Order: sequence, then structure tokens, then C-alpha cells
Amino acid sequence: MTEPGFRDIALLANLLDRPLRVEEAAAVLNLSPQDILALAGRGVAEGVLAADGAGYVATGEAPEADAPYIAYLAGALADTLGEKGASFEVGRLLAAAGRTDEAVSALVDAATSNRDESAAVLAYELDPDLSAVDRLQAGRIHLILSVRARNQGDSDEADERARDAVRRLEGTELIDAVGFAAAIASDLQESQRAEALTALGAGLATSLERYDKAGSLLTLQGRELARLGFAEEADAVLSKGVATLESHGDRGQRFRGKMNAGWVAFDRGILRDAEIAFDNLADRASDLNEPVTEASQLAYHSRALAMVGRINEAVARRNEARAIADEQGAYAISFLAALGEVEGALTWLRGDDSLQAAQAAM
Repeated sequence: MTEPGFRDIALLANLLDRPLRVEEAAAVLNLSPQDILALAGRGVAEGVLAADGAGYVATGEAPEADAPYIAYLAGALADTLGEKGASFEVGRLLAAAGRTDEAVSALVDAATSNRDESAAVLAYELDPDLSAVDRLQAGRIHLILSVRARNQGDSDEADERARDAVRRLEGTELIDAVGFAAAIASDLQESQRAEALTALGAGLATSLERYDKAGSLLTLQGRELARLGFAEEADAVLSKGVATLESHGDRGQRFRGKMNAGWVAFDRGILRDAEIAFDNLADRASDLNEPVTEASQLAYHSRALAMVGRINEAVARRNEARAIADEQGAYAISFLAALGEVEGALTWLRGDDSLQAAQAAM
């Protein structure tokens, strides 16, 4: 192999979405940092590199090179970066090197340890069967992808991925997967399936003495029973769930339990009670440090405000929800907030407002 030159540094830099650091290039090309700096200086003069902070970025078209050599550089760079641990970047480089099983394994590790949705997406694209990892790891990836799909408004994909997660996970992770599958079934207006899943999950949680999770699932079960018309059973289960959470739940679980209680009031048409519940929760949502949950609650409050005729306040809450949701990529929440405003405006015969809200929902 010929001596490395500035074109090799440019090829390495072209593989990254950030500046290539001097020490990284030195490790891959087996040169000293001083040699890298000298070669990079030539690359800058030739117009194929530019200094950027503590490293270099590729500029213009990448130098010509055979595909096997680029794959070799990608693999060598992945090995160097992988010494610091798995990441989306390492997985992507391994994929570029043609080392697919290693890439999937690295991406799954990054996705499950850092909740990196991009890593989960690429792992699934490379290996839809996730055969390079064990059953539990595959289940975790399916659950991450389900959460992502739900936030983006793709309920069918979210449902499919949640089902795959349920088939693979165990213990407390299975409880979480069943609960999330139930929430998606609720989104799809499949209340019978949602209620059955919540009952299953609550039973499993109780058997594992995870009473916090049992309480959460009971509040969701109460909501679904109310939708199915079983009012007394719904009230009993909901009350049991809320009481369980008061004793065993953390702040986030108690918050979501009260949110389900608010939805029961909303679904029953007790709109003032729902608006008060959602108002209180919306003001406390930011304390959870869960942006998607905060956006959801603001959207729910917007919907309740619209249904009691407080359209201007509903618009303000909708805008708050939309700003957070857009930042988080949770576009389904933005849509739901605007849709609730449409419902409220139509209820109060405010045609212009409903038209504006409908345009915002599109």
C-alpha cells in the first residue's frame, strides 16, 4: 500500500458527519499527529479539506478511490471510534465497511443504552429480523421503534412493532411493552383489545410485585372500560389504580394516572371536570422533564379548552404543544392538538376558527 496522503484524510473526513479529529486520522493511518497536520495542510491548499475546530471536514467532491479501499477505511475508522463504545456513528461506519452483523450489534447497543432512535432505525433497516442480536435485544429495538412510530403518527407501524416487542421481552420489560401496546390499541379505538392488554399487564405486574406499574395499567384499564360503557367497573378500577399509584408510583406514574382520570371525564362529556384536570396537569408537565409527555398534556388541555368554548386559550395551549412536539419530532401530537381545536370550534359553531384549525392540522 502506498504511503497515506492528504486524499486519505479527505476520504476519512468524508465518512463522518462531523469534523475528523487529528488523533482519529493518526490512529487509522498509523501516522503521528504531526504528519496528519502536515498532510491536512496540503489538503486544505488543494481544496479537499477545511479546518473546523479541532479537526477537518471534507470539502467539494470526495477524491476518487476504489470501493474496497473506502470500505477498508470505514472499517478502520469504526474500530478506532469503537474503542470508546458503541454509537450510531460506529454502526454506520461498520455498515459502510460491509460488516453488517457487527454494525447491527453496535447499533443495537447504542440504541438500547442511549435510547438512540436513529441507531434503532438503521439496525432494523440493515437486518429486519434482527438476527444478529438476541431475542431480548431485538424486543427492545422493536419497542423503541414502536415509540418512534407512535410519536410520528404511524399507529399501524407502532402497533406492529409493539406486538413484536411483546413477543420477545420478559419481566418488567414485558410489562412496559404490554402497556405500550395497550396505549396504541387505545389510539386505534380498539378499546376491547386495549382493555384486555391492560388487564394482562396489570396481572403480570402484580405477580412481579411491581405495584407501580400495576397502578398505571389499572388507570388505563379504567379509561378503556369507561369507553366500553362499563361505568361502575371503570370507576372501581380507576380508583384502585389511582390509590395504588399514590402508595407505590413515582411522580411521572401518578401524573399519567391522573391524566387517564381526566380522559374518563372527557370521554363521558364532563368537559369542565376534564378541563380542570388537564389544566392542573399541563401546568405540572414541565417538571417531569419528559418533553413528549409535556406536549401531549398541553395538547389534551387545548382540546378540553376548545370543547368548553375557550378557543383563544385553546390556541395558546396548542401553540405551546406544537412547539415542543415539533422540536421532538412528535408530529402526531401537533396534529391532535389542532384536531381538538377543530372539534371545539365546530361544537361552538365558529366556522372561521374551525377552518383555521383544520389548516393548521394539515
